[in-house]
Amino acid sequence: MEKYYMYVGTYTDNSDYGIYAYETDIINGAAHLSDRYDHLANTTYFAIDNKSNILYVIGEKKNIDGKK
Repeated sequence: MEKYYMYVGTYTDNSDYGIYAYETDIINGAAHLSDRYDHLANTTYFAIDNKSNILYVIGEKKNIDGKK
């Protein structure tokens, strides 16, 4: 069976996990945590390059004065 992954981004500071990867079963809809990626603050946008299997992520970060 072919594997499918679902990526979930979170709003967090750099001290926690920013992206969670789940392996999904398309037959029964189950999702199982397969990996976590830390030190990624406030992951906002995702894009996947299917040819090279690269996940691109954009995260929000506050300026020095505390504004986005």
